[in-house]
Amino acid sequence: MNDLVGRRLGQFDILEGIGKGGMATVYRARQASMDRDVAVKVISKDLANSPEFAARFEHEARLIAKLQHAHILPVYDFGREGEIVFLAMRLVDGGSLDQRIREGTLTLEQTVRLFTQIASALTYAHGEGVVHRDLKPNNILMDKSGSPYLTDFGLAKAVQTQTALTATGMVMGTPSYMPPEQWRGESVDGRTDVYALGVMLYEMLTGDLPFKGETPYVLMYKHFDEIPPLAQSKRDKLPDGVNAVIRKAMAKNPADRFASADEMAEAFSAAVGGSAHSTKLSAGRGTEAMQDGQGKGQPDSMPTVRVDKTPDATVQRAAQRPRPRFLFPVLALVALLIIAGVVAVMLTRAHQPYQQLVKLEGHQQPVDALAWSPDGTRIASASEDKTIRIWNATTGDSQFILRGHTDLVTYVAWSRDGKRIASVSEDDTIRLWNPDQGEAVATWQTPGGLGAVLVAWSPDSTRLASLDKDSNVAMWDVQSGTSTTFFKGTFGPKFFGDAMAWSPDGSRLAVAINSNAVTLVDAKTGDTLSTFPAHSDAVLAMAWNSDSSRLATGSADGTVRTWDMTSGSAVPLLSIDAQIASVSAVAWSPDSKRLSSSSGFINLGGTDDLTAHIWDAETGKLLYTLQGHTKPIRQALWNADGTRLATAGLDNVMIVWSTEK
Repeated sequence: MNDLVGRRLGQFDILEGIGKGGMATVYRARQASMDRDVAVKVISKDLANSPEFAARFEHEARLIAKLQHAHILPVYDFGREGEIVFLAMRLVDGGSLDQRIREGTLTLEQTVRLFTQIASALTYAHGEGVVHRDLKPNNILMDKSGSPYLTDFGLAKAVQTQTALTATGMVMGTPSYMPPEQWRGESVDGRTDVYALGVMLYEMLTGDLPFKGETPYVLMYKHFDEIPPLAQSKRDKLPDGVNAVIRKAMAKNPADRFASADEMAEAFSAAVGGSAHSTKLSAGRGTEAMQDGQGKGQPDSMPTVRVDKTPDATVQRAAQRPRPRFLFPVLALVALLIIAGVVAVMLTRAHQPYQQLVKLEGHQQPVDALAWSPDGTRIASASEDKTIRIWNATTGDSQFILRGHTDLVTYVAWSRDGKRIASVSEDDTIRLWNPDQGEAVATWQTPGGLGAVLVAWSPDSTRLASLDKDSNVAMWDVQSGTSTTFFKGTFGPKFFGDAMAWSPDGSRLAVAINSNAVTLVDAKTGDTLSTFPAHSDAVLAMAWNSDSSRLATGSADGTVRTWDMTSGSAVPLLSIDAQIASVSAVAWSPDSKRLSSSSGFINLGGTDDLTAHIWDAETGKLLYTLQGHTKPIRQALWNADGTRLATAGLDNVMIVWSTEK
């Protein structure tokens, strides 16, 4: 395993061997150009020497490298050095899910969290046209905070082009997790992975496999003919509905399985949580049909603004109804006239607001967050390249590169007095920086050791609130660097996402932790003031307007909603279909007349949303669509006087836009 130690593969210096399997050996390596350690997987020589495999491997590696999801292990590079074919990936040090299972049975809460995160990654990959084909606990790595990362995507597919059988006649794959169609060598799709998920869920709950056999052929016939045993036979006090979920996932016919991994995860969460969802066996086929309750936990009487992306919404709605054949030429002519009108409108808008002023380029990885200085002259950016940069917002010059974090920097916030910048990193630390000198002034670890995901400054800049991975809000005294657990959240098994915002008047924190609901917290005492359901999916973004009278929320359901907060309870105002994917950020203009929204996520439907939108905050009318990034836009924020808007994207770039006519 140490044959390559001391060698250099591409830009990676091999340090030590850390693991070996039947198809590959994994090494720890150093990438000096990025100042980081990575994992380098070297494919076995027998496979690497096959021209067919090498060509397919390169195709698959390029495909997998494009996958961007919080729970898919990032692929940084791939290449060939003579007979050596390798992949470079993010290095995680928390072992595998298989090791976690072997160490002891996972709690139900842990299982729900891990399973939902894994399913989310798998559904995203399927939307990108990638089927894993070798899903198992050994191919799910864990970081030190307990987050899972799917790896080895597409590798089984690449192997299968070499041959359908090994020399001993074994079908390629891992027999304990393979559905009947994979055993038979038939075409596979996402439901093949759903079957393996069913096996994994059984294993996560019981510590054991549903089917065992002394030979692969014994296993094959069990997967063909037998129903998985009850999970309760190996672990007491499991909810009854869990068995139905496992058996539906492991149905022999792919058509009888869950349509997606997310659908399965939702059914499992419902079974564990005892929600109104009901799980019943389908009488004719011995599989399970899931019946989902509708509208649970939704806000009532919410006026909805449906923003049509086509030029003529009337034509679009009419076209959805059956029409006589002779109308289609007429509709085509109308469409052409509409398109011509749209072009004319676009030409007349050449001098309208939201023109690009400057691009801020320099980060080597996606920009996850940005913050304006209070005077509107500078921008701070947080990037997955482990740095924070401070920029001149007028010239685009990089003034400082702040180094010190040892992992991805995921969030940044500028204090209201302009004297400090707070950054959050996957290295589980919060750092404070002096933006005028470009130096770190403090490094904090959250109580309990789990890292923060978000921070928010108090209006007077004396306190900093941090939301950690364990659903708790800590309150920091900036001067002393001490903290107290301010608010303890509860784990929500159905939703995953976090948001937090401090009201400008200093009185309230709005918090959403793994929930579609928003909790208002007294910023002095930490007492809960109220909680209200806001969306049909997780709340991922929140922002107060300048006088704290309104709150805007953005969700994984693709909507932005606004709320009147003056009465002590949230009164719904608007609901806007804002983005085609999840809303990652929402912001008010300083005069509270406009809202911005963006979607910094890969769209599970297969089409990425590369736009940010500007909305009329009173009517919900779409005012402008900003296009300029080549990948989804993570955040869009106005400066203090509203004359500039900055956007940050997964394309490693920020753009400053003029909002003036």
